[in-house]
Amino acid sequence: MDDQIKALQEAGYTVRDKDQETSFLKNYSDTEIEKRIKSRIKEVHTSYDNDFYEVTGQRRSDDEKSYDFFKRTYTKLKDKADSADILNQQIQDLNNKMRDGAGDETLKNQIKSLEKKHQEALKTWETEKTGILNEHNKSRVGDTLTSLVDGMKFKQDIPETIRKTYVNAVKNELQSKGIIHDGVLKFKDEEGTILVDRITLTPVTAADLLKDRLAEVLDVGGKSGTGSKGSESKETGELVPPDSALISDDELTVWLLDEFAKRGITKNDARNHEDYRKTFSKYRKK
Repeated sequence: MDDQIKALQEAGYTVRDKDQETSFLKNYSDTEIEKRIKSRIKEVHTSYDNDFYEVTGQRRSDDEKSYDFFKRTYTKLKDKADSADILNQQIQDLNNKMRDGAGDETLKNQIKSLEKKHQEALKTWETEKTGILNEHNKSRVGDTLTSLVDGMKFKQDIPETIRKTYVNAVKNELQSKGIIHDGVLKFKDEEGTILVDRITLTPVTAADLLKDRLAEVLDVGGKSGTGSKGSESKETGELVPPDSALISDDELTVWLLDEFAKRGITKNDARNHEDYRKTFSKYRKK
């Protein structure tokens, strides 16, 4: 039995007893359930916020609860609507009096004053609407950038506080340049021109810009600042796992399967591949 277990391990398989397997499956299940529940809750709240924005043109701040935001915004919009109705009715009443011959200089001045207030109210609303749309655009761009950054892998040797500061600076820069047009996220340069790929002449994507701006802190499988290795050795062509894959057999297995997946090789075929077996056998003891 020991020989069989050893053969399986050298072939890249992870061998656990019944208790270890039960514990592994439970931990995996709990992690996946929690991750998906949080993701679903976020989707529901985002859907609520988007629906409310479509109706009102306004979006809540990050530190404000949806209920409080709905209540506050509804009250504000209702007051504006009531005020506009009163102004329109007053203008209509005064115009009727003028047509009936009951108008005098005082009524004329009152009409002009009300019309001026009405125009000022419209101008104020246009300014507010522009600001709301800009904030909405900025929020959507920020959400897209955050989602992409959450899916990136960063170098482990860089302190988290430094990495977060660097990443936030890049996100803020791109957020100020991003604009969503016809449902497509595009970015402008300092002169307001849309950034395009020099070869394809298509708009540069957020993912490409993030990879370019964050190149110094991204873990792309090459050498990191502490000498951690990854991917293939340029001298021998052999697979060289990074330090993070040498923590356990499980981590080494995950890394190897991922490397072979990049070559288009399935998990089953990867486990039977000579390079896979050689690499696993060489590095598992480290």
